[in-house]
Amino acid sequence: MNEYKKNLPPYLTIILSALALGLSRYPGTMGIFVFIALIPLFRFFDSGKKNSLQLFRAGALFSLVNILVAYHWIGLVTVPGVIGIIILFSLYYWGVFAYINQIWHKKEWLKWLGFISIWLSFEFFLFYTEFRFPWSNVGYALSNFNIFVQIADLGGIHLISFAVILANIFLYRLLSGARTALYLLLILFSVWLGYGYIRFNSIELELQDIKIMMMQPSIPTNKFDIPTQDILDIYTERTRLASYNNLDLFIWPEAAVTDFPLRNHSTSNKIKAIAEEFKLNIFFGTTDAVQAPVEHPEDFYFYNTATLLRYPELTYEKPYYKMYLVPVGERMPYLNLFPFLWKLEFGQANWEFGKELKYYTLQNKAGKEYTFSPQICYEILFPDISNQMVREGADFIVNLTNDAWFYRSIGTYQHAMMTRIRAIETRTPIIRSANTGHSVVISPNGRIETYSKLYDVANFQAPVFTTKSKSLFVYYLYWFPYIFPICAFFIFLLAKFKYKK
Repeated sequence: MNEYKKNLPPYLTIILSALALGLSRYPGTMGIFVFIALIPLFRFFDSGKKNSLQLFRAGALFSLVNILVAYHWIGLVTVPGVIGIIILFSLYYWGVFAYINQIWHKKEWLKWLGFISIWLSFEFFLFYTEFRFPWSNVGYALSNFNIFVQIADLGGIHLISFAVILANIFLYRLLSGARTALYLLLILFSVWLGYGYIRFNSIELELQDIKIMMMQPSIPTNKFDIPTQDILDIYTERTRLASYNNLDLFIWPEAAVTDFPLRNHSTSNKIKAIAEEFKLNIFFGTTDAVQAPVEHPEDFYFYNTATLLRYPELTYEKPYYKMYLVPVGERMPYLNLFPFLWKLEFGQANWEFGKELKYYTLQNKAGKEYTFSPQICYEILFPDISNQMVREGADFIVNLTNDAWFYRSIGTYQHAMMTRIRAIETRTPIIRSANTGHSVVISPNGRIETYSKLYDVANFQAPVFTTKSKSLFVYYLYWFPYIFPICAFFIFLLAKFKYKK
């Protein structure tokens, strides 16, 4: 190990770790890089205690390399946004590295338990505040490996990340000459893969007698500049083709109609005419506006919206307003606290936050009733939403998405595969209708039933498989991720006082 330290500069270990972590988010088998991604980071801390400036440089370098490799596609949406997230995560990693640096050269068990606790506390923190962006959780690297991610029904994405970190620690200890680490590594993978294999193959799926189809129109990113009638002409043709399937529900993607149809009677009637002509229930994404009070900076509250147009009544159900908005991309964070931010313009829409989930009922041709609940785009990242939907009786979840902004980048793949994690966490089918793809349908055991190619213009079947198997994470172990912030706090106190040099 000493020879290794001499030959490998500390900051190079930071680059290697961030690079491996970034590459693990690519399609195919690239996810296996996550099993070695943290090893160079361990070497960095083993090379000696660092001062604040060294830790800041390490955090900034780690953020820069990791984001440019794995999340460069953010720049396709907003260049200031990708610069901002590099700066933000530089500060995050600085804080994480500073904590690790404090406990690393104490007791052996303390440094490993401390690393696990602070890293997973950091990932848990990313689910909160108006800067929330939990896209980078290390467990997502394995979303293409269905057996590895079956443990999500026990502890969610947090348990997958926990297992990944353990694998890195045991492998690092093995490379350092600790023979017992080999046995721990074998036990970890035996339990991990054994549970995954048994769980995947033991879940009984039942195909429901409900016919659903989703549209992938592949409308360009400049859809707000395309006349509404031109877009509706495309939807009319695709809906006509779908109507031959005797459907119970036809799904259009996020922001399918951007002309405020719930307020614009002309647009509203045109969509109703489509539903009436083809005798279909249509669930679609749109925009909505509600009159704002005089003191508000804008005349209206604007919402990213989804609603159900019910046939034969030809009435719109109460809309769902998106609750979690993309920081900067959809809304500048903390506008209510800092009103001057309304004057900043980075291309964001400054939507308002929705306040509650919505549930829609649907009957098949035999009269059996189903309940589904919607998410919009980025909300697929948040287990608390999907968990609540299932606890409150949703038979399946519909995610409406527009990834046209990502073009053909890996961002489209990363976003789509998060659907698998949510389906396994909840043991509930998820239908993801994406404007340009990937449109996917995931069954409760993580099996991919439908997976569209990018920019295909087509309608896709959305078979709904359900299971009576329940998720422990949804009903009983939802508190699991809270363990890590609590543990991190007590480990900090131990390192600060009991094991102070």
